[in-house]
Amino acid sequence: MDQLVDSGLVKSIPDLYRLTLEQLVELERMGKKSAENLLDGIEASKKRGLARVLTGLGILHVGERMAEILAEEFGNIDDLMEASAERLARIKGVGPKLAESISKSFHSADGRRSLKICDLKASS
Repeated sequence: MDQLVDSGLVKSIPDLYRLTLEQLVELERMGKKSAENLLDGIEASKKRGLARVLTGLGILHVGERMAEILAEEFGNIDDLMEASAERLARIKGVGPKLAESISKSFHSADGRRSLKICDLKASS
């Protein structure tokens, strides 16, 4: 993993989802089979549940427990993305500042682009 960061291929979580076999086999000590296994693992990560995806997105102040709370409350990424800061603030454990942070993350151009890159939302 260090190699991916050191090479500049990965600067943020969404960068993982842009990696190609060609890029990976160019890395030192990365054969074709290892590169394929890594890409398969990255693809499988898309199916590991909403809470894990939310944790991986790196939303400010959204750790594992908060990601679980949000996943339980909304059930899917689409409903969470559409939630207003006011709606988020009504969830136990989510205060106004956190609600605003989450809302801004999903309503910003970067946030929507990250979700699209991660193949979590088809439209932007």
